[in-house]
Amino acid sequence: MRVHFKAAWRSGAAHADMSADKFIARLSALVPPPGFHMTRYFGVFANRHHLRPRIIPPSPVPTPGQQLALGLAGSANDKPDDDTESSPRPPRIGWAKLLARVFAVDVTLCRKCGGRMRILEVVDTADDIDRVLHGARAPPRPHPPAQVLLFPG
Repeated sequence: MRVHFKAAWRSGAAHADMSADKFIARLSALVPPPGFHMTRYFGVFANRHHLRPRIIPPSPVPTPGQQLALGLAGSANDKPDDDTESSPRPPRIGWAKLLARVFAVDVTLCRKCGGRMRILEVVDTADDIDRVLHGARAPPRPHPPAQVLLFPG
């Protein structure tokens, strides 16, 4: 893959040749971590300035204290509550649509038959992952070794 620069460097290089994996790795390094503020405010616009409440208008929508729905098919929190329907915020986009939008890959299509796939179960522990991947053939997980503490004496 060849990446062309906007302007040639002082060394005269106008492009870089790299693999797709290396390009994605360099591109993903530019994405800030979640919750990292990219805009810094100084003076009266700073977060803890004593005059900030006089300048910044109050937020029109109070932030809800509940967790947002994950958007998983068949989950109990698919239906929004009555108070969230009146919220002007748009609904969250599901993870499959985000993957399709960013990487142009539809992960909900079966590779073999081309039919639609659906979420059967959400697993989040190591034992559940082993059970789903290996079925009844999954070997039992060994217990962690006991720690023995020796005291001089």
